[in-house]
Amino acid sequence: IIICPPTGAVAWYMGLNYDWGEMVKDRLETMLPPEEHHRIVIRRKPKEPIVDDKGNLVELRVYPQEGTLEDDLKQAHCVIAYNSMVAMQATLQGIPVITSEHSCCSKVSFRLEDFENDPYPEKFNTEPVNRIPLLYWLAANQWKSGEIEDGTAWNMLQEHYNGV
Repeated sequence: IIICPPTGAVAWYMGLNYDWGEMVKDRLETMLPPEEHHRIVIRRKPKEPIVDDKGNLVELRVYPQEGTLEDDLKQAHCVIAYNSMVAMQATLQGIPVITSEHSCCSKVSFRLEDFENDPYPEKFNTEPVNRIPLLYWLAANQWKSGEIEDGTAWNMLQEHYNGV
């Protein structure tokens, strides 16, 4: 279970507790049996913007990561993110996500409470009902109307189509 907390800048802007990731981890640990706690991983942004109380950048804090995000996602049962694009990456790979309403994946988000009675919720094995419409909506928002009209969008789709 990968937890991607918001950056310090996002936490400041949204008025969140900077310890959001730890709070989610603590809550998960109350729902999961102790032998499942090792599955919970907090993965911060590798270069996280830290801001002061006025929103001014103070530093880019570097968080060394063990392994790549791609490797972590291959082993992930779920991704929990406030607004991280890692949730979209997980959604594209069919990994269940739990997000806030501020995420582009909020329409396919499961709920943290889904872990209350089961460390491996069965519903996580089903396709979220809104996943395909979400992907269509995102694709439809990638180009301006002129790019659709002049064929740019179609050409890019053909160029990057990988048969999936």
